Amino acid sequence: MNLYAVPTDEERKRSVGSAIRRAREARHFTGAELAKRTGKRAGTLSDIENGKSLPDLATLLSIADALDMSLDEILERPKRAPVAPATRLAALEGDVALLFERLESQARATLAILGALVALPQVPHPERERLQRLLDQLQNRMEAQ
Repeated sequence: MNLYAVPTDEERKRSVGSAIRRAREARHFTGAELAKRTGKRAGTLSDIENGKSLPDLATLLSIADALDMSLDEILERPKRAPVAPATRLAALEGDVALLFERLESQARATLAILGALVALPQVPHPERERLQRLLDQLQNRMEAQ
């Protein structure tokens, strides 16, 4: 499986099936016993373990409960290290600063466009006045901040 690509359905079937089989065998359950614990047919579970089918969410939950596993364990998803609140806050502050920079840049571009439109002699007088009011409002808001 390519680490940078999304796994194919066939790769998922094999991965999920082998994880379920390993967990079942580690708990010394037979296929019949797992079927009884999940309420699923033994043939259905066999198809899943052999990578012939991918279980739906309800079946996965039944299997996870029967094997006392999390879905992440069955799906073999790595656990992520917890992120410290201070680190999250620093990242959020950086994102907010970047957003403000983008907003300021867009506001400056809008000011330039409005200024250019106000200066066009082809713009009729009433529209030019409206554009000038918008330009003044935007400049005032930017100066207030």
